Parts: sequence; structure tokens; C-alpha cells
Amino acid sequence: MINRSVGILRPKAPFYEWLESLPDPTSIDPAEYEEHTSIFLLPAYEMLDEREEIEKQFFDLMFENALNDWWLDESDWPKKRSLEMFREWFDLQILDGITDLVDAPIIEDDFEELDS
Repeated sequence: MINRSVGILRPKAPFYEWLESLPDPTSIDPAEYEEHTSIFLLPAYEMLDEREEIEKQFFDLMFENALNDWWLDESDWPKKRSLEMFREWFDLQILDGITDLVDAPIIEDDFEELDS
């Protein structure tokens, strides 16, 4: 096992409503919502109540990541992103017991280098 938990982030209807309100809207069939899931490695936890603290600590980074995945112009992003808004826009499931089954080192990609 590795010393991480995993966050599974699924957008909900308000996120897709925001997407459709943009200048060049992206329309998604609600039946496809489940296909748009993000996975994050988060700190490990020992007690279930620690998951809420992890969510509070990382919600804004996950929120920004989700917005950036769909829309790069930050001026169109919601200005006042709160934990309450995050919970309205996304379903976050935090799970522990992460086991790496691959017999190779984890290599972090630097996507900025790929864009240049």
C-alpha cells in the first residue's frame, strides 16, 4: 500500500450548467456525466472524520483542476468558490487503502513541457 488516499471527483448538474453558460458552450448529455471523472491522490488518513479535513484542504485545487480541464479562460471561472459551492457542483468520494500493483516507479509527467 502507498501512503495516499484517492479522491474520485464527479461533476454534478451545476457544473454542466456553468459549462453551457460559457461563450462557446460545451453541451454534455446528462447520461454521460459519469464518464467525466477526475482522480486525485490525496494524503492518507486513519480516521474517517479526517476525510472532511482533507476535502477542506484540497477542494480549491480540485475545483480549479476541474474548471481548467474544460475551460482555460480563468476570467470566466466562478469568482467566489467556496467549499459549499464545491459540494453543490461535485461529488467527492475519498477512499483509502491504495495499493500500487505496477512493478515500476511512478513518474510524474510535466504537462507544461508537452505543450511547448
